[in-house]
Amino acid sequence: MKNRTLLDSFKNAINGFVYCLNNEKNFKMHLKIFAISIFFAFFLGFNVTEIAIVLLISTIVIALEMINTSIEKLVDLVVDNKIHPLAKIIKDISAGAVFISAISSLIIAGFLYIPKFLIILKSFK
Repeated sequence: MKNRTLLDSFKNAINGFVYCLNNEKNFKMHLKIFAISIFFAFFLGFNVTEIAIVLLISTIVIALEMINTSIEKLVDLVVDNKIHPLAKIIKDISAGAVFISAISSLIIAGFLYIPKFLIILKSFK
């Protein structure tokens, strides 16, 4: 069914977010990591650019997790929840995209957070 208004589009998007929040453990995990990342970004005194980078890499991972969930649900619908070798490949590839984005976000976060933590550690000497 087509969205009739912009408000309908927003409601549907929020419904998708809430579905993932209520039903997908990996999605919840990514949101928790995102919240912790933002907390430490402010705690460590990140500048606006650094916070923007954290927001960008975090939302990419979260958005890909939602796309992964969509693909998994679609595959399950098409194969009627039966085991099929191609269904597994499709799901694995989709999960792999999330994995790659999560690993790259960890690497980028390392470049941002580690120097700040080292400064704090040096101040205790």
